Amino acid sequence: MDFTKEQIQKAKNCKTLDDFKALAKQEGLELSEEEASEYFDATRTGELSDDELIAIAGGCKNPPRKFFVGDHVRIIKQDGKFPDLNSGRVDFGRCIKKVWYYDVRKWKWLKTNIPESNLELKERFSDN
Repeated sequence: MDFTKEQIQKAKNCKTLDDFKALAKQEGLELSEEEASEYFDATRTGELSDDELIAIAGGCKNPPRKFFVGDHVRIIKQDGKFPDLNSGRVDFGRCIKKVWYYDVRKWKWLKTNIPESNLELKERFSDN
């Protein structure tokens, strides 16, 4: 299951661990007591990004993701939908059945659901 931005905000707004566990249960996510405590604490300290929370919600801690929002990537395989789009910035990542898929954007073009194996990193995004 992927969390929406609204669901992530709900998780960040939980005041107590019990609220967090109730939200996880409501969303159909099964967490051990230890995992729930770890993730709740991380939302309090800002240690988890929205993408990391999405990964956790999708049950995809393994394999770890290779690319993050803003990373400049090259598409090494294409399906022909956007032949001019051979590189761009990661717009979103999701994990489905332990495989990472990414949306890549370049100007107005958006190519969706590209498997991680079809991408290579050109430049890591830095907001510094």
